[in-house]
Amino acid sequence: MGIFKTLFTFKESPNTELKAYEKWSVKWNSTSYCTSTFHDVAKECEFFTSKEDAELFAKRLREAFTLTRCVGDESVKVNKD
Repeated sequence: MGIFKTLFTFKESPNTELKAYEKWSVKWNSTSYCTSTFHDVAKECEFFTSKEDAELFAKRLREAFTLTRCVGDESVKVNKD
């Protein structure tokens, strides 16, 4: 199973079946050493092939931010790409 949309068409076979998979991303901002200053902010991203997996990862990430009291809980976003 591929995670990227790849479409090929051929003149010899116009009825070729094409498969495309959805890609979901989870994006958030991370800071080093859990500081409240935004000097060391990095943009992070993970990709998934199902919405359920992406939402579960985002939920666990928010829980980790809460547990460690790090800034970033509000920056976790799930998007369909």
